[in-house]
Amino acid sequence: MTTLWAAFAPRGSAQSAAARQPARDGLLRGNANAQVAPERTAADPVPAGSARRLPGRAQAPATGLAPIKQRRPTLQHGSAIDPTRGTQAPAKRARPADDLRLLSANPDRVVLASTAETQPAGTAYFSSYEIFLLQFGYAFSDAVQATLTGLVDSETLSHIAELTLKANVYRSESLRVAALTAIDYLGSESDQVLFGRIGASATFCFVRGCHSHFSLSGMLIAHHQLHVVLPVGLAAGFVVRISSNVSLLLEYSGLMTAIEDLADLFGEQMPVWSVNYGCRFGGPTWALDVAFIRVMRAQRQARLTPSQQLGRLFGVPFLAFTYRFTVPGH
Repeated sequence: MTTLWAAFAPRGSAQSAAARQPARDGLLRGNANAQVAPERTAADPVPAGSARRLPGRAQAPATGLAPIKQRRPTLQHGSAIDPTRGTQAPAKRARPADDLRLLSANPDRVVLASTAETQPAGTAYFSSYEIFLLQFGYAFSDAVQATLTGLVDSETLSHIAELTLKANVYRSESLRVAALTAIDYLGSESDQVLFGRIGASATFCFVRGCHSHFSLSGMLIAHHQLHVVLPVGLAAGFVVRISSNVSLLLEYSGLMTAIEDLADLFGEQMPVWSVNYGCRFGGPTWALDVAFIRVMRAQRQARLTPSQQLGRLFGVPFLAFTYRFTVPGH
């Protein structure tokens, strides 16, 4: 019967049964070496899905998955790729396109008092106050700027010089804070005065970009007369933007407990308070301030001429012009 079945059975069935018989017998006898895989040689073909084992090298387990390609670092806007490591370097914070100091050539003061703004990095600027008082400045960074102010009066042979360093120490969408220090020199034929100033200012923004804002500032004047109370200057001012090229200015400032030399400079005793107001015209490159400075003083009994009465009512005209440009390389 077995011979008859083997004669008519398919060849693969007979071979499979013959191959399984030793393994079945080995399992029954408990012999683990009954079924031994034949040793594969280098000439044998490698089955699909497996990797050829190389001598002397560890072989990773075959997973049946395609190898993962390494992604190249992508360059995002405002960032750079480090060529030594191939990693993405942190990007510098971009300046808002509508920020005040980018769209106004004179963002660092109201009329006379300082704001907490500074000029953009690499900006050189020139200002003229009442034509005779000249100022030159340069912004070393977005947060630090220096200005040099001077005046020479050929008639009285008096001269004024001032060197100021201003730093923006805090900046957000609604608040900016700055600190400043300065050295001032006042000289004439009869006397010379050298003193320093330290101060701080805060600007509260009403709109995005801080084009309309309210600023508070204060300064302390240090001089060589240590036995005299140090003078203090205070100011508060508004800047309201009514169009892209026009802003309204309003400021209230005062100087208190000044020494006699400074009192003589203003022509009367301290304290001195003034209301300053006007308009600012211009844009990113230039700015023109047309304002009035009205000193608050007690009314006198002496009769005034019509022009003096008009000046007492509206104040003394004040003009300031600023032009700026960016130094190459920034």
